[in-house]
Amino acid sequence: MLRSWEGDQALSVDWRNRWTTAFRHAEEFKRFEKNFRNRQTQLELGYNTRSYESVSGGYTVGRNFDADFQLWTGAATYTLTEELSAEYELQRLDLNPDPRDESTWIHVIRASQFFTPDLFLRVFFQTNSAIDRRNVQAVFVYRYLPPFGTVQVAYQRGTAEFGERSEQGNTLFVKLTTVL
Repeated sequence: MLRSWEGDQALSVDWRNRWTTAFRHAEEFKRFEKNFRNRQTQLELGYNTRSYESVSGGYTVGRNFDADFQLWTGAATYTLTEELSAEYELQRLDLNPDPRDESTWIHVIRASQFFTPDLFLRVFFQTNSAIDRRNVQAVFVYRYLPPFGTVQVAYQRGTAEFGERSEQGNTLFVKLTTVL
């Protein structure tokens, strides 16, 4: 007996004026304790998406495992200075029905500060309103023998599995690599 199948279609156009449009549709069948017919249709629009300084947004609608959903997305990346760049992403997921209160807002912020090509700091921050979670990661890298001789110090707050509630623990990592 057939347990699953999936079909995907996509059309993407990169215009000469740096705009990008994309349309995607996916449909699948999954047989578990019952039959599920999942589908999603997505429309995206972006400007300058082949470059680091870009902006994009999208809307996805569909049905996933007996829940209708709408997903709104937006993203922007920008080089503030030659040494500092930043990225921001926003997602709004709305489920119906939503008996476990899983509709959510997700915010993601990334930043990179390059002091020199071999000395830099990267920071990542993410929130998820459905599970009241705030993750922070910071990595400081010094390449004393580029590209393989490095000292890395990383800090992380929020250690649970992806999409799970957790105690927001703190972790510190230190990594030293060298060439022999």
